Amino acid sequence: MLLPLVYALATRPGLYNEMRHFLLLLPLIAVLAGVSAKLLCTYLQQWRSVVLLYLGLYVATLVRLHPYEYIFYNHLVGGRG
Repeated sequence: MLLPLVYALATRPGLYNEMRHFLLLLPLIAVLAGVSAKLLCTYLQQWRSVVLLYLGLYVATLVRLHPYEYIFYNHLVGGRG
């Protein structure tokens, strides 16, 4: 399904009408994304409190680091998080 897109990105061939080729793949990718999002939402219903706790900690970290969240967020490179 995604092989033509992956091939085009990997080999970078000369596509003379690439928009037409990729527009044929976009509906398929949109359907796959929708199905994946639906499955993820149903799976995360069981873990609602854990997901909300994680999102709360993430937002609290970004608020604490504002306006330098882009610089200090990466803990591996010496962030203050």
